[in-house]
Amino acid sequence: EKAKPPKAIVPFTPLHEAVIAGDIDHLMDLLAIAEAADAAAEDADQTDARAGEDLQTPLHYAAALDDREVAARIVTALLVEGGANPCVVDGRNRVPYFMAGNEKVRDAFRSARATLGEDHCDWDGGAKVPSPLTQDDVQKKKDKATEKKSR
Repeated sequence: EKAKPPKAIVPFTPLHEAVIAGDIDHLMDLLAIAEAADAAAEDADQTDARAGEDLQTPLHYAAALDDREVAARIVTALLVEGGANPCVVDGRNRVPYFMAGNEKVRDAFRSARATLGEDHCDWDGGAKVPSPLTQDDVQKKKDKATEKKSR
């Protein structure tokens, strides 16, 4: 029986590398460069470029970061500043939201949905992101938690 050839792994883009390193400053520089270049044809796709063993976008990697605070900030930056598409699936047919391992990161997706609006993408069917989370919702959540602690 013939051995299967090894699966070719698509190399990471600089955006992937900044996300994986949790380097928010470098990420913001890269997003600013892409925006300043008016998203030149090949650079425009970098935000949604799929790479690595599972063909994941930078948004997939951001959602899966261990540091909740950094992950939430990077998810927000990629969506709001970088215009990342949360509907792009990886090689295993998973959307970035599926990779979010904690509430803080999931809330970052929902807040971005509130900021970007319903016309940005198919939030429900494509991105699988639940209802938008506004700043008022976040404040109510904090107030409720504070009230619960004081009991």
